[in-house]
Amino acid sequence: MLARLTALATVGVVGCASTTADHTAAPLAEPPRVVVQETLEAVPEGGDGPDTVSLALDDERGRTPIEGRAFGGAPFLGGALVLRPDRSLEMVREGGGAVIDRDVVFAPVTSSDGEHAAWAAEHGPEPVLVVIDRDGSRFDAVQGLVSIGALVFDPATHGASRRIAFVGARNGGIAGVWAARVDGRGLSCLTNCELRVGQPLGPEHVPLPTAPLRFEGDALVSTIGAEAHTLPLPEVLR
Repeated sequence: MLARLTALATVGVVGCASTTADHTAAPLAEPPRVVVQETLEAVPEGGDGPDTVSLALDDERGRTPIEGRAFGGAPFLGGALVLRPDRSLEMVREGGGAVIDRDVVFAPVTSSDGEHAAWAAEHGPEPVLVVIDRDGSRFDAVQGLVSIGALVFDPATHGASRRIAFVGARNGGIAGVWAARVDGRGLSCLTNCELRVGQPLGPEHVPLPTAPLRFEGDALVSTIGAEAHTLPLPEVLR
């Protein structure tokens, strides 16, 4: 499960943060980002799952190395959310870090405005998509799916009603595009909703996007190759 879900992530690999920051680069323009410094253990050819890497946080202060081995990470609240090889998630800031979740199977991503962060964790028999905001509120936004990946936040909505979109699949179902609000309301399947593994796909099958999903008003745009497909959002998400 870990390898299958993490392989859907589109963010860089993560690690732990230094308690004595070494700012070695010139100041960078916003937004901050987590970058891979070195691959410590590569996945063998044909293997599954993420490489193990060392990371650094690039922000207005320069480049701060993040200590330790990691699978993935993302900038948040002036520090970094770090996914470790033991599947724990740390909130790392200058001066130390603290574990905020365990059994994480999808590396964290953050919204472009820094308001929200999200990751998937196994808090039961199925993954849960966890979303937090910068004031500390936490939501189990999506439940009942066996895979979650390629998540994006809607930049035009905010707070608990903010919209999110991602690629996901039910147990036995074909992966498709889904959307919801960060507090879990309005979970909606937009493509491949009735298709099942082992059955003929037929003309209703929609290939998965080959580029990041994006919100456009009350619709999602899913780009497949050179074609952009508009997916209207249901009323519950408008």
